[in-house]
Amino acid sequence: TVTTWLASPHQQLNEPRYDVILADPPYAQLVPDILDQLVAHLKPGGIFVLSHSSKRPAPMLESGELVRTKDYGDSTLTFYRRS
Repeated sequence: TVTTWLASPHQQLNEPRYDVILADPPYAQLVPDILDQLVAHLKPGGIFVLSHSSKRPAPMLESGELVRTKDYGDSTLTFYRRS
């Protein structure tokens, strides 16, 4: 799980290292705290793409600025830039 991955010693942040992170969690498990932890792994200006149900609003993240949303039927992709 992502919580196991985030807790592993290899993921301790010395410095962010990803330009793009794609997340497609189970729709019922959109936990903003965990999503913020993922965004922390982005390099400055990096993009975080979250897939979620179009029936729910995009979560607001403390560490990511919402840039754009795009609906695809019952699914939405929300794009955040690391703030």
